[in-house]
This record gives sequence, structure tokens and C-alpha cells, in this order.
Amino acid sequence: MESKKNIKTLTFEINNLLNGKIAFDHYYEFIISGIYVRYIEKEIIKEYYGEIKSYDYALEKLKLFDEQLIYSFNRLLDGISYEEIDELIHYTINYNFDRGRIFENSNNTLNKLAIELLKLQSGDIVFDLGSGLGSFLIDTLRYSLDKRMVLKDIIGIDYNTEYVHLANMALKCLSRNLITPIIRYGNALEKIDYPYNKGFVYPPLGMKQNSMDKNISSKLFEYKFSTRNSIEWIFIDRLLSKISGDTRAVALIPLKPLYNDADKEYRNLLLEKGLIEGIIELPNGALEYSGIKMCLMVFSKKNYSVKILDATNFLSGATTRFSKINIQYQEIVKHYFSKSCESRTNEDLIKLNNITPSNLAIKVEKIKNGILLSSVAKVFTGSQYTIRNFQDRFSHECTGYKILTSSDINNGNVEWDELQSFINEDKKIDKYAVQKNDIILTSKSTKVKTVVVDIDPEEKIIVTGGMLIVRPNPDMLDSTYFKIYIDSENGINTLKSIQKGSIIVTINAKDLSNIVIPNATIEKQKKMSKKYNNMLSTLIAYKKELENLENKLSNFFLDEIEDE
Repeated sequence: MESKKNIKTLTFEINNLLNGKIAFDHYYEFIISGIYVRYIEKEIIKEYYGEIKSYDYALEKLKLFDEQLIYSFNRLLDGISYEEIDELIHYTINYNFDRGRIFENSNNTLNKLAIELLKLQSGDIVFDLGSGLGSFLIDTLRYSLDKRMVLKDIIGIDYNTEYVHLANMALKCLSRNLITPIIRYGNALEKIDYPYNKGFVYPPLGMKQNSMDKNISSKLFEYKFSTRNSIEWIFIDRLLSKISGDTRAVALIPLKPLYNDADKEYRNLLLEKGLIEGIIELPNGALEYSGIKMCLMVFSKKNYSVKILDATNFLSGATTRFSKINIQYQEIVKHYFSKSCESRTNEDLIKLNNITPSNLAIKVEKIKNGILLSSVAKVFTGSQYTIRNFQDRFSHECTGYKILTSSDINNGNVEWDELQSFINEDKKIDKYAVQKNDIILTSKSTKVKTVVVDIDPEEKIIVTGGMLIVRPNPDMLDSTYFKIYIDSENGINTLKSIQKGSIIVTINAKDLSNIVIPNATIEKQKKMSKKYNNMLSTLIAYKKELENLENKLSNFFLDEIEDE
């Protein structure tokens, strides 16, 4: 073996060799199978009795390709070192030569972060539940070799036969008999028979439980998962079913399981048992192939509090392209294990509906003389219908019905006379008609918009989907007083604390009902509201005057010319 080549040069040469001869989708099969057969035949590695026979599988794969191509590939490998072949294997599993191949696994930086959080030591048995092409296990093996650790075992399980063989081949080639990786075919959600003390799981994104058994029982608690549960918890439940002593585990999951109402009971069971050690919220675009907001959860035993780290801004050289995002994983690790890392007691988290770090970081000042909104107002969701449901029924005539959409709310005001009329034959939606002094809030947006219904509607104005209606008890809550608080800094933070979702942010009626608002006599509320409305009227007048002045300036030249 001769000169050293960097991975860019090597992949460029292989790309030239394979381009036009086989499809991009088959590059990784060809390269991994070719290297594996080469290593077996040169007795660099061996297959042992009882192992999955990946050699036979690789031979069958290579029969699909031209013999001359295989010969040329082997000639190329003749000129490079084992270390360069290691880089080629790693690159092949994680990337594509031409356009960045995307696999259902975490990127290399997240693997490194998870490995650091596991606190690997010599003698560890590392297990990946749903190992895919082996990306995490490959990075684990490389990490242990770099640190001169001797792991006892590396174990993976996956339901995809092709992935099982390819992961097994890649790991065997990388380990070169220093360790015997065990990659098994099987259902990751069934009973796990493998002992381990360091575990990892990255459940498939978008997987739905309704395609599976509807009565899946927990292996940890007396609990049955329903189709409303986030499936990520089932994977975590299986991973933790073998937790004991010094076992540590890490899960890479979306944020939804941390705020989904249906998951609260299971989350609380984990908290009560002290199994959650920490939650790290990752930056937007942490996955190269998805904009879904992700987090890493760390599990161990006997935790009385949970480390909370919002690592959203732990970035360097970030751009709007996910592939360019550079996560400062070493800084995240350093902060997570530092004494300054924030934590919340299990008891505090059990009371909350949303335990995402960014949500927990929101500071809501405690109100001394506060009352629940539900004690002074009724809160309910608007019609499930959106504007699309009314488009074929719009009318320019007075029909007795109009619709109110979020786009009709601008700067806290609505042009009530300008709302769209529609023909309605369904009296059931009448219950979503606004009344004077109702407060309307948009519930599905990055910024919550509010408006007070300051008219006595002559027609039925129906609130469309994505909005909430707050109907105050007029003897206890003044509508404008409530809007003043909700639009204040503390009110905005209060709403943020109950928002859920990472892409589409929502607020539900139940959570809004349970917020605490400042208490005051109705007389004081009305006095504040009157003062506020006077100031608002002045502001609106100034804005109109400013708008008129801007119009005059824009037409100044033509007006002056015409006057002459």
C-alpha cells in the first residue's frame, strides 16, 4: 500500500470509477460488499460459526455488478492503506459522493455528542436499538479505537435485512478482529435478550403506531401504550427494559413526546422512577435531512432532578442550509456535565405539560394576587373549519353570516364591516359565533394575535379554525384588561410557556384556561381599560396622520408641478 490520499481525493476517484456504471443508490452496497469480500478472501477478517453469513450475502450482491468494475475497484484499493479504507467505509455509510446521501440515522456530530454523553469506558457493552446501516456503532467503534478503549461488545438490531448485513460488514472491516460486532435481524420493539450497559436509540421519524399492535404493553411499568402515544416512548421503553446499575442510555427524538398530552402519564412514570437524567434541546436543522426540532434524552438510574439544557444556539458557521450547520457538540458536553447546568426536580416536572428545555427556559414572573383564567372566563376553541370550507359559499350579499380569520386581525383591530359574508345551512356552527366583549386569540402561529370584540354583532360572525375564544364573566373580568395583560411581556411569556409544537406552534383551550392572570377589582380593571383605549385611540390617530403625511410626500412632486 502506497501514498496517502485524503477522503475527498479517494471518493473523487471512486466516483469517477462508478459514475455511469451503477446507480447512486447502489454505491454503498457495491463499496461495502467489495471491501468485505476482499478482507475475507485475504484473511484480514474471518466469519465465525453462528454469525450472520454476510460473506455469502456480499458475493450475491457483487454478482449484480460487472466483473471488470470489481477488478478496477480492487486495483484502486491496492494502492491505499487500511486507515484510508476505514475513512472510505465511514464516508460511504454517512454520505454520498455526489450529492450527500441521506440515510435514516443521525449525522456524525450527533453521534459524537451521544457517545460523549454515554461516558464510554473499556469493557462496556454498547447496544443500538434499531441500528440501521450502523452509523452510530461505527462512530462508537472509531471513538473507542482512538481513545485506546477495549469495548467488550458492540451490538445492533434492525428489522431491515440489507441494513443488518451491510452494518455487520462495515463494522467487521473496521474492527479487523479486535472485536466481534453483533448485528442481528429482529423487531426492535420485541423483547431484548442482549445484556448491555450503554444504549442508544434513534426511532424512525414519522413512524406511526396505528400500523402496529394497538395494545403494546410497557416493559417497565403497568402501562399500555395507545395509538395516541408518541411511538418514540415505546422504543425508549424497550431500551430501558434492561437498565440496571451503571447503565446509561441516550435517545435522539423529536420534541413532540415532551409536550404531547397523551404522553404525560408515561413521562411522569419515568420521572417518578428517576430514570431521566437530562434533556438537551438541539439547534434547528440538527438533522441534515429534516427541519424537525430534535432533542437528546439521557437516561440513568436514581435521578432526583433532571438536567435541562437548551442548546439551540450552540452553533458555529451556521447557515440556512441544514447541511452547513455546525453543532458545537464539545461545548454542549462541557456545559451538560458542568455544575452550572440548570436542573429541575422530578416533582416540578411532573406538574408540567411541556418539559422541552426552551419552554422551561421561559421566565414567567409569579403573580402575587393571581387567579386562574378559568375562574373568570370560559375558554373554548373556534370552529374546526378553515376558510377553505367556506370558499364555495362566499357571497357579496348580506346573508346573516360572516367569518373571522386570523388574517383579519391586524395590530389588535378588525375591520368588522369588511369581513367576508357566506351562505350557511349548518346551524351547528352558530355556537362559534362571537359575542360582544369576547377576546379572540390565534392559537396556531409564531406570534399570538389578540382582538377584543368591541361591537354588538348584527350578524353571526363565525370564528374559523386555529383560534380560541375567551368569553369573560362581565362582573369579574374586563375584556380589554385581559388583552392588556396578554400583550404585556409577562403575558407573552405566559402564552409561550403553554405553546406546543416546533414547526406549527399551538395553544389549546385547556392550557389557556389554566393560566394565572393578575386579579383586580372590576372597577380598577375598567379604569385601566379606559386609559388604555384613550392612549390607543391617540396612537391610531397619529398613525393615520403619519400615513397621510407620507402619502403627501410621495405625491409632492406631481402636486407641486400641477399647481404651477
